[in-house]
Amino acid sequence: MAPLRFGLVGTGHWALHTHGTALTSSADAELRGVWGRDPAKAADLAGRLGVRGYEDLDDLFAQVDAVAVAVPPDVQADVAVRAARAGCHLLLDKPLALTVEGARRVVRAVEEAGVASVVFFTARFRPEMEHWTDGARAAGPWHSAHLVHYANIFQPGNPYAASAWRREYGALWDIGPHALAAVLPLLGPANAVSARRGPVGTDTVHLVLSHGALAAVPAPIASLSGVDNPGAAGGEAPRLGAALSLGDDTPPFAAEPVLGDEGLARSMIEGAADGDDLPVGPPPGEVVSSSTLSLSLTMPPAATASNLVLYGERGTRERPEGGFDATDAFRRAVSELAGLVATGERAHRCDVHFGLEVVTVLAAAERALELPGVELRS
Repeated sequence: MAPLRFGLVGTGHWALHTHGTALTSSADAELRGVWGRDPAKAADLAGRLGVRGYEDLDDLFAQVDAVAVAVPPDVQADVAVRAARAGCHLLLDKPLALTVEGARRVVRAVEEAGVASVVFFTARFRPEMEHWTDGARAAGPWHSAHLVHYANIFQPGNPYAASAWRREYGALWDIGPHALAAVLPLLGPANAVSARRGPVGTDTVHLVLSHGALAAVPAPIASLSGVDNPGAAGGEAPRLGAALSLGDDTPPFAAEPVLGDEGLARSMIEGAADGDDLPVGPPPGEVVSSSTLSLSLTMPPAATASNLVLYGERGTRERPEGGFDATDAFRRAVSELAGLVATGERAHRCDVHFGLEVVTVLAAAERALELPGVELRS
């Protein structure tokens, strides 16, 4: 199998030390060029990697079979669509995009072009972690999962401290994708999410997900109109802190709390297909699993932690932690993309469809953060 001719899009630390290093050392790749939004930086990185720097992105696409993208996620979505339409296979970073519609645009472009896609959820390309995941999945079903990922990237010398998009979108969008990539394969697709913020001045967030089939039931409904609530007994509004539910064809969520006379919040979720109402929370009586995700990029350095524990009939199972080489993981992602191209297969555990699933949950969680909780009064 001939190596894939790759173009690298991006010029930052991640592009050099992970993407560039892996692409220039992989037997499955031949790096042909670099493009960046700053032509001078692109030329500099290209020189360091021993390839040509491109000022025109479409010129780079015309010279390669695949592109590896290492730019902020809002920029990535547009680049990915252009690359797919140019016939390039895609090795993308997480999150796929910063909006559901942006992620859907990428999925549509990939499907229409028939190209292969892989989204680099780092731990999913660590063989020892995939082995643990396969074993844990086989040992299920699990009742619940608890994941903690507390980091601090804003320390002197951290290469991501100056990342504008991480500062704006925080832990939810930076490490939230990694958390979901760990939990969803074990408990199944999420159908509802609640979220709360951590202390003021931090980006800490706590999510509660329910997993499993979600059917329409006579329970509080998040009405698209924001006025009527036909599913609730007596026309009551959804309770405070209600979860936003995710359907099979989840819309781009644009939810905001609207307070009624009794201080109850009604979640208006816009954009659902055919104007269907979306239920809030899992149906009563149905056995579903749940997970909690606690995430932060601003945790005090002495309190940083990373762990995942599963709970079920067979007891508990804890994910092994420890250091790893992201370059090795990216090299494996390159090889897996090359395998898809060689075989003509397009489905992959971390393809753009899974990337869209993750973005959908993150977008719903972001909106759920706007919903008020139940106030406790003495």
